[in-house]
Amino acid sequence: MRARWSVAALALLLAACCLAPRPCAAEPAAVALPTPVTSAADLLGPEFRPTTGWLLAELSLGPGLARVHFDGPAGAKLVVRVTPKVPGERAFAETKGFAVAHEGRLDATADAAALALLGEVVAALRAHDDGSRALPPKGAGGAGAGSSRGDAAGRGHASGPGLSPHRGIARFAGGAGQEVAPFAAAQLWIAEALLALFALALLLRALPTALGTLWRGPERRPVFVALGLAALGRLLVPSTLVTMFMGYRQTDLALLLEEIPRYGAGGHVLHHVALQVLGVDHESVATLHRLLAILTLPLLVAWVARFSARPGAATAAAVLVGSAPLLIHGAATESNLIPIVLALWTGGWLLWRWLQDGHRLDLLAAVPAFGFAMVSRPEQLVVAPGFAVALALASGERERLRRAAPGLVALALLLAALALPHARNTIERSTELHAGFAPLIWLPVRVFLDNIVFWPHHFPIVTTALAALGLAFGWGAERRRLVWLWLFLLLWGGVYTLDLPRISVPRLMAGSATVVCALAAAALPELLATLRDRDPARFPRRRALIFGAWLLATVATVPVLLRPSNQRLEETMFRRALALLPAEPACILRLGDHDPPYGREVHRYHPDYLFRARGHRVLDLREGPAPAGCRQTYALLGTRCYARDRATPTEKGPNQSCRELRARARLQPLWEERAPVQWDDPFAWWRQQDGFVVGFYRVESGEAARGGDSRR
Repeated sequence: MRARWSVAALALLLAACCLAPRPCAAEPAAVALPTPVTSAADLLGPEFRPTTGWLLAELSLGPGLARVHFDGPAGAKLVVRVTPKVPGERAFAETKGFAVAHEGRLDATADAAALALLGEVVAALRAHDDGSRALPPKGAGGAGAGSSRGDAAGRGHASGPGLSPHRGIARFAGGAGQEVAPFAAAQLWIAEALLALFALALLLRALPTALGTLWRGPERRPVFVALGLAALGRLLVPSTLVTMFMGYRQTDLALLLEEIPRYGAGGHVLHHVALQVLGVDHESVATLHRLLAILTLPLLVAWVARFSARPGAATAAAVLVGSAPLLIHGAATESNLIPIVLALWTGGWLLWRWLQDGHRLDLLAAVPAFGFAMVSRPEQLVVAPGFAVALALASGERERLRRAAPGLVALALLLAALALPHARNTIERSTELHAGFAPLIWLPVRVFLDNIVFWPHHFPIVTTALAALGLAFGWGAERRRLVWLWLFLLLWGGVYTLDLPRISVPRLMAGSATVVCALAAAALPELLATLRDRDPARFPRRRALIFGAWLLATVATVPVLLRPSNQRLEETMFRRALALLPAEPACILRLGDHDPPYGREVHRYHPDYLFRARGHRVLDLREGPAPAGCRQTYALLGTRCYARDRATPTEKGPNQSCRELRARARLQPLWEERAPVQWDDPFAWWRQQDGFVVGFYRVESGEAARGGDSRR
């Protein structure tokens, strides 16, 4: 058995590594030109001087990248990115050999001085670039990569891509120079290895043992019926987006595998494999998540069966976690918590088996599961080890833990070493906390107020009450075990509360809701037994009352999950456009980062990969109405034509770019819909709008377009 395990592990590891290319580690170094760029003068010319009030602070060089930092008056900053020009890819500006972009978004009013300086920089680059200069090649780790400082101190890692995320992502680019690419490559290698070993632990150890435990249990029939219905619900529920258009960018990142997102490389690599196998579509990610959510169910139910050891606990777990609308709805989304929850319950089930039975193989198999969770999101650096510690303390197996202490310390150090690149990425990519550290005194209150399991309109409050009642009706060791797991739940919620907008609560805290379902299922048999012993005559009525209250609380959470949203309206627009587009290549115009008005908040990410995979070109609105080389041109005008940053003056109707396209061209609607503003406006992007006119249009310019489009 051990030989087969080793051979299978090696095979799956090699397969995962082959499916996930590592651009900065595997690509051969490009041949450098005779005159590599080593200073700002090499790019801008020795005569270049910034406009009055601005200072050229630093030039940082990395593989295939130069970043020119400017410091301005009143703390203003501008970072200009220079990369090799790639044929077919458009940039903010281009010279003979380079593509030029700026980091972040610049507002035409608030950042007028920075925009003026940017124009001067572009002019200097064009004047000085004769094609004889080259940036450090990808993979370069020696000469040519580093930093050239001006009069100001260097700055740390700058977050956010400089290239438009709609065309492609900056390739492992950051302010750390040559150190970025090796750490990015290390994160990919570690994530691939942990993913392969985690998959083996899940398929060859965790699932067979969990299903075997449930099959041999006394509640086999009701448990498997409930699991079957739960799986059916997750397969049939419509998919939806829950990250305010960020899912499009995350899919693009996973498809290209050219930048490590701030979340980590674990889910990034997993989604890359899904896109390669299931097709280039964010629906492929949702399909994968449905399957992973279904695989989570038997692991959780089996854990409850062994944790409680009371009749009815396993059935209660299958019903509570299988029927929770929040969990059914979340299974068909792009949320990167879905694979993490599976990893946590895989590791938790295997660790619990080792704690009870002492099988070392279970302990070893749990390691990659916890490791994969740790490298998949920043908070999991704390949550995943916290879950393992809570289970160990709740088990009460002190003697086993004492004897295994040296091995456990070694495994913990191994996980810490594997998570080190992810921890560094998290620190470098972190920005100012959403809530800041000032209100930390309110953290104990926010743990409850901003916790999904205490929101009765999102999660069945009776389930939360049952989990809490376990503390009252439990006794001795049983109560101590529940206390440790409740402390872990508060830890999980507390970590999120440090930097958690309320719009993200349902998505991010769905994982902790599975633990609440498990604790409620473990407590329910004890509660029912206590009620039966105290008053057998009234027990049937009280049991029915508990079931009825839970059913009503569950049904009460459905409406909020079925509400229409602005994101769904745009997703409908993209799908209709794909169905209506001709087979021959065409050009698609849509609102991009370089279309005015420039902003900092509204997410202008689009599923461009859906159209490019079919041979179409995707361009910003500013390229219209008649882009060069386009025989047929179409336009996508969605809800974000009406979105505004909170700091900008409020106005009704489409923004500048969408208005100008309608004025300069005749738009023939192929699909159009008028809709009111929906509820999902947590950032007040659509605060002054009464409704939208969104649609997919054929663009006609020239004589056919005289008079423009009257719709606004």
